[in-house]
Amino acid sequence: MPKCRKRRICREPDYVIFQSENGLDDVTTLTVDEYEAIRQIDMEGLSQEECAKKMCVARTTAQLIYNSARKKIAESIVLGKSIRIEGGNYILCDGSPCCENCCKSTQPVNYMQKKGENVMRIAVTYENGEVFQHFGRTENFKIYEVENNKIVSSQVMGSNGIGHGALAGLLSGNQIDVLICGGLGGGAQAALAEAGIEVCSGAEGDADQAVEAYLKGKTTVIAGPSGVGKSSITNRMQKEIQMETGEISKKLKKGKHTTRHSQMIPIDHETYLCDTPGFSSLYTTDMEKEELKNFFPEFHPYEGKCRFLGCIHGKEPGCAVKEALEQGNISKERFENYTMFYEELKEQEKRRY
Repeated sequence: MPKCRKRRICREPDYVIFQSENGLDDVTTLTVDEYEAIRQIDMEGLSQEECAKKMCVARTTAQLIYNSARKKIAESIVLGKSIRIEGGNYILCDGSPCCENCCKSTQPVNYMQKKGENVMRIAVTYENGEVFQHFGRTENFKIYEVENNKIVSSQVMGSNGIGHGALAGLLSGNQIDVLICGGLGGGAQAALAEAGIEVCSGAEGDADQAVEAYLKGKTTVIAGPSGVGKSSITNRMQKEIQMETGEISKKLKKGKHTTRHSQMIPIDHETYLCDTPGFSSLYTTDMEKEELKNFFPEFHPYEGKCRFLGCIHGKEPGCAVKEALEQGNISKERFENYTMFYEELKEQEKRRY
């Protein structure tokens, strides 16, 4: 049996908080992989050996996970503690034939035709004309093709009954740029981020209106270093005004300043795109390094859970943010950006004092 660095689970829990009469002041945390072991052994009736095979771990490891989960549940019942299910060292099933009832990986996967150069694709979890509220259980996606910020076509595509982890691959394979959905778990968020798909969660009601709301009434500023393609993106999103573009310097490996002014371009009613000149460096002279983490909202749920007060999420042991990173709940690229900015602020502080 191949060894996996993370425990494989077939589905994330639908319910994550179980509150006792004593409230949420005293909470036991059950990890998602512990929840999965309980689900498979106690609910599905699998043996520990069968559970181990599905989770891609050794039987002894499955036994340890199961025993830990049972002990936590027993303590909660006896001592009146609430239970929260979160975290853990796991990955969502990628569609491998490990579980016929969950993944249905033998179902054929349909792929759409390659999209046009100037087309953006938006997928919406879909049921009876409305946004379906559970990403992992959606049976259909409604796919919208958008050109010049206007919907030019739409079609409904089945999910083929594949598992949570494989849905991100299905969307990526169909060149989806944006997903609009109701709710989704941390593992699904990480898989979609890895696939480069923007996620707009919390949507509800009519699916067509949700897409229209996403497209309209926005002013988007495109900013970044010279040569990364800001003007090229602007040209692809509209055809009325074509911005000048240039090639990367082969000698300096840097872009040339082709855009020398900021320009607000109307895309639709109350919707604008702003192209800006490139820059060589990002200056954050008015920010203290300790304030940087406040600008990374994905860190917020883990603040206060680190072992040390004032943790900067660097080399400290027991850092909840780094644990979330290892579990795939925080984007690796975003964390690397945080680390890079922190070091820059640290150097600025040295030069200042």
